[in-house]
Amino acid sequence: MTDLKTMLLNQDTQGAEVFDSPKERLNFYRSEIHFESTLLASRTSGYLSSQSFLMIAFASSMANTNPDWGSLFRLVVPSVLALLGLLTSLHAIPGIRASFDVIERWHHKQADLLQTEG
Repeated sequence: MTDLKTMLLNQDTQGAEVFDSPKERLNFYRSEIHFESTLLASRTSGYLSSQSFLMIAFASSMANTNPDWGSLFRLVVPSVLALLGLLTSLHAIPGIRASFDVIERWHHKQADLLQTEG
């Protein structure tokens, strides 16, 4: 059984009645590639921003020199921040990969159109 993403990507533009010319279809493919590229850039930017924030917090926590509780703080907080960074990465990767897969699919459709109409 095919997944929903594959079904939606395969059903959208195969009908000739949707577009008047191959040029309109090509423009549509390129606009979809542009949209998905923007979405990928946004997801990547959000991921890098969160990792940058965690890195700053990690470095700040390692610089704690309080003699009473600094050693325990330097042991616990950086470990929690490292775990949070790992969880953030595991959460962000599927969305980034999905955007990349959609862009790749649109590029294949564009290449097929250019070969058949070209």
